[in-house]
Amino acid sequence: MRNNIFLNLVALGSAAASFPSPVSAQFSQNYSDPCQNTGSMVDTSICMQKALEEADAKLNEVYQKTMAVLEHYEKSALRKAQRSWIAYRDLECEAEATLYSGGSGKGLIRQSCLYSTTIDRVASLDRGFGWKVEKFSDEM
Repeated sequence: MRNNIFLNLVALGSAAASFPSPVSAQFSQNYSDPCQNTGSMVDTSICMQKALEEADAKLNEVYQKTMAVLEHYEKSALRKAQRSWIAYRDLECEAEATLYSGGSGKGLIRQSCLYSTTIDRVASLDRGFGWKVEKFSDEM
């Protein structure tokens, strides 16, 4: 009985070690972790805040370029979608961070979520509206 418990604990530990950390899970699809070699939690948080600011600036740039080439009714639709997306992003990332309540990594998890979700939104705007920006931005 003792051996079975011990073997189960070893197996559980091995299985847990094979799962990515919560922060690295954020970066498993379309991009890599911009702060993977920073060291301490504080350094990682500072790096992630900078990466988030850069991602947010890129999103604003793409959004403004997109809005500049849209017709009035298209602008209204995108503005409404963007406002809804911001609300979704904030709620989604807060929910994800809540999984780590009481832990020192909650803030970093939220930052990582905000970063990855923002990068995804930039890609989404490029996919959906990039052709129009490319076609009509030179005419302005």
